[in-house]
Amino acid sequence: MSRRRRVRTGRRVGAGFVAAFLLVVVTTQAADAAVPRRPHPHRKPWPITLTVRTVPPVPDVRVWFDGRTARTDKNGLATFTEQHNFRPHTLKLLDTSVAGSDQRLRFVRWAGQRDPNQAFRTTVTGLPMRVSYTVTAAFAVQYPVAPKLVDRAGAAVDPDRVSVVRIRSTTGALLDVPVSGRIWLDGVVPVYRGRSIGLREEKYSLQSVLVSGTNTVDAGQVSFRPVQNRSPVFVAKFFTLSVSAHDLLFKNPAGRAARITYPDGTLHTVPFDAHDQVTLRGLPRGPYVVSLDGGGTPLTKELILSRDTHVDLPVATHRDYAALGGSMLGILLGLLLVGRGRQRMRQVIWTAADHTHLLGHARQQAGTRRPANGGESA
Repeated sequence: MSRRRRVRTGRRVGAGFVAAFLLVVVTTQAADAAVPRRPHPHRKPWPITLTVRTVPPVPDVRVWFDGRTARTDKNGLATFTEQHNFRPHTLKLLDTSVAGSDQRLRFVRWAGQRDPNQAFRTTVTGLPMRVSYTVTAAFAVQYPVAPKLVDRAGAAVDPDRVSVVRIRSTTGALLDVPVSGRIWLDGVVPVYRGRSIGLREEKYSLQSVLVSGTNTVDAGQVSFRPVQNRSPVFVAKFFTLSVSAHDLLFKNPAGRAARITYPDGTLHTVPFDAHDQVTLRGLPRGPYVVSLDGGGTPLTKELILSRDTHVDLPVATHRDYAALGGSMLGILLGLLLVGRGRQRMRQVIWTAADHTHLLGHARQQAGTRRPANGGESA
């Protein structure tokens, strides 16, 4: 027999053995499928229970496990029981939020789900059923919060004047609160520590209430907890600014109106009243620039409004310029007259000095001649 014929024969024999083996396997599987598998006569039942717990306890939450759906009881518990096995199982939270009239709940995370990468998913896969254990579904509790915005006197602030109301949570997140109406805020949040879930009350602090481009509150000074206070009161700081003007020299009222630049850069021109004054109430605290319209050259005043303030602007009017000009002219004339008087005095002093010098010189010459004449007489 040639070598090629032996190889062909060997391949045929091998193919026959493989076909026979596959036939035996298929026949065995078919027989097993046709005859139901009975429990082992010497093996005791081994039930395994998976308990799903909600924190805080939330009743009537639907939970799905391997095709079966259960609802949590009044204690927030749902259970699934199977015989011990090594198959992977799937757990799914069907109700991820629960809405009520006075509170809402939203799913945050799992605990005890084995795989840490699935802690924040609503569906968890690969769960075992080899020993009984508990999986926790943690919810955050939200409450409706309706802040009240008032001034220092307790009067309500016009919502149209307010552009932003901003608060900060315990985690540092900034949230914008509607000026009117309410907002749902987390009041109780789950905290994962030491492989267990705890609950913590959330706290918020007021950061800003913007009116005309300036913050009217002190950031972080007012705080509240939605669990305890669902109608916090925010006090915005508003003050009164009064403006008047007078001329520099005579202190008479000056100007027609006050020009006030607000913190947001807007310019407001307000005429003076019968008492030559402008009074603006309810101005938000912040930087302002005050000047005068008409009446001369005003001096601009910059100020930080943090209390009730009165500003009296000095103005250089035409009368002031005329008075100053006359004063300067009088001073110049006086200096000129004084200068001429001094010049004349100097001339008199110089003339008297010259005369004194000439008289002394003459006397000296006369004294020198007298001894010579006396000697001749003797």
